[in-house]
Amino acid sequence: MGTDANKNCELLFEYLRGILYDSWIEQLEVGELSEPYRDLGRGLQYMQNAVNELVTYSAELSKGNLSVEFPKEYNFLCENLKNLHANLNHLTWQAQQVTKGDYSQHATGSVKSPNTVGPLPLIREPIAPYSSILSLMV
Repeated sequence: MGTDANKNCELLFEYLRGILYDSWIEQLEVGELSEPYRDLGRGLQYMQNAVNELVTYSAELSKGNLSVEFPKEYNFLCENLKNLHANLNHLTWQAQQVTKGDYSQHATGSVKSPNTVGPLPLIREPIAPYSSILSLMV
């Protein structure tokens, strides 16, 4: 491999390492790369934007901020977090309905606990029998 190829590979590798391990990295100057490496450089820039969005989004969710905006549709790295975010928003809405006296809410889906072998059973009955407990929590 020539020195030009070595330089390009080194720049691209350091940029990738920065994306994965550094909290802040300088933007890659694609124009500094030789022509055959520019597409890879642009692809890594795209990946950097997706990773930055993932880090920002997951940090807000980890703080309990359910008002954070959903990431852009093209960011496939955030798909599972967006689903989790939507489920948490729905559970929050259901809890608010119960505090307003709507005891017809039902838990949906399947939750796995780290302390059980399989999924926890779903609550199929209305929450009304537990209204006295819930009223103490409000």
